[in-house]
Amino acid sequence: MAGKLATLIRLHRWRLDEQQRVLAENLQVLDKHEAALRAIDAWIEEEQAYVRDAPAEHALTYSAFASAVDQRRTTCLKAIETAQGEVAHQRDAVQACYRELRTIELADEARGQREAAERAREERATLDEMAVLGHARRPASGSCR
Repeated sequence: MAGKLATLIRLHRWRLDEQQRVLAENLQVLDKHEAALRAIDAWIEEEQAYVRDAPAEHALTYSAFASAVDQRRTTCLKAIETAQGEVAHQRDAVQACYRELRTIELADEARGQREAAERAREERATLDEMAVLGHARRPASGSCR
């Protein structure tokens, strides 16, 4: 039984590592999308500052820029929302995997404690038997001669 639990623990640790790796990848994707959104926002601010200080004819082209960037920003926001959903789902998967691993580890620990208690009980029984036999072999000290 001990071998089976050790194998299960190894398997679940491997699964947990894989789930954590996927979570890390999902977090990197989310960070990438958030960085892209920050870059788009910075680009918009730069263009707005430029148009404020530029001649009036540059303001005419800003509306085309704004609508194109708005589409990019919307796409980026949707990607962030999707990535956040994947991250949340993966976090749940990691937690479930950890709970399974912990359950098996606790079962293995309890089995080890039961085996240790059984060994201690057997040792006490052996020592008690040796004491009884040793006592029985001693000559009686209070006998009449």
